[in-house]
Amino acid sequence: MARYLYKAKKSDGSIVSSRINASSVIEAAGFLEQRGLIILEIVEDTTVSSHLSAGQIRKTSVFSMTEKKSFINSFYALYKSGLSVIEIFQSMYNSSRNANIKALCSQILYKVEKGISLKEAMKKSSNALGVAYTTLIAAGETSGTLDDVLYNIKKNIEREEDTKKRLISACVYPIVLITFVLFVGLFFYFGLNKIFTEIYTLSFNERISILVSAALKSLGIIILIEGIIFYLVKSKILVNRILNSQLFYNFLKNSYYGNYFSIMGLAYDAGIPALESYSLALTVISGQDDRYKLKKVEKLIENGSKLTTAFAVTGLFSDFALTQISSGETSGELGKMYKSISEDYFSRLEQATTVFTSSLGPILMFIVAICVAIIGVQGYNSYFSGITSF
Repeated sequence: MARYLYKAKKSDGSIVSSRINASSVIEAAGFLEQRGLIILEIVEDTTVSSHLSAGQIRKTSVFSMTEKKSFINSFYALYKSGLSVIEIFQSMYNSSRNANIKALCSQILYKVEKGISLKEAMKKSSNALGVAYTTLIAAGETSGTLDDVLYNIKKNIEREEDTKKRLISACVYPIVLITFVLFVGLFFYFGLNKIFTEIYTLSFNERISILVSAALKSLGIIILIEGIIFYLVKSKILVNRILNSQLFYNFLKNSYYGNYFSIMGLAYDAGIPALESYSLALTVISGQDDRYKLKKVEKLIENGSKLTTAFAVTGLFSDFALTQISSGETSGELGKMYKSISEDYFSRLEQATTVFTSSLGPILMFIVAICVAIIGVQGYNSYFSGITSF
């Protein structure tokens, strides 16, 4: 069953346009003629929502950073080309291979074609992009600045992704080194230790067999350990524990504060009211203590306090941030100042990551040296115990 768009003339001469469901264009034309209509035009409705009911549209999951980037980049490029909202999401639905992006596009298309505005359609699907970005897009559409909003969101996501890549690359070296040391230790325990202990009683073939068995056992244990870690990361059990730990939060607080002021700057440019922008930016802060302190900012501003005073009371932000807020409050260029503060915090994060990476090498080498020393001592003892027993 397909849906067809038609334009027809009634017996009184008036023109009517609507849709009709039929198995073919001939069948659709027959239905219309039976109603006494004179067909002027009839074509198949090829929009995504014409083939979907509300029950068929898949619910969207929370987007990954890559999915957010792909969605916003496509949205921005198509919007710049002058396409209508329906044409944009129709094109994104047809061209994307990502199930989550297709699901979000189908949801928005279905709602927009039902007469719901893009603003409301986006808000109803806010779990995908997150409340902050969804609200910013809705505000941009309302204020007529969607072009600028999409561009700023695009740049912000690219910066977030770049920060994430730097942190991941900083963790690759220690993971590889620890895995290597673990393998060597296990290989020695299962293989070399036994060979040294019975060095004069084992044949060449028996030694090879022991070494192969030790290598397989070591690999099996490492794969099991990494499989468990992968499962915990995938299920977000381990990730949530790490992210909620105070040590990790202290290391990444520059990233959280950078995102906080970045959202504030985007909200200011999109014309979102001040108090609403504070609540919006608060969604990117995960630390409970920081969230509690930042909620006080809204109350202080509601009670007539100056921005600089309200932010200073929290004790969270640097002197540079407070100076910029004071300057923006005086000059009326808060949006510009928020972005400047955001850049400063991301610069601080980059410096902290560089220090962490540079100091990690010597620490890991010291740990490796201790492990090698332990293995050497155990090998020496095993070898001489084998000679003694012989």
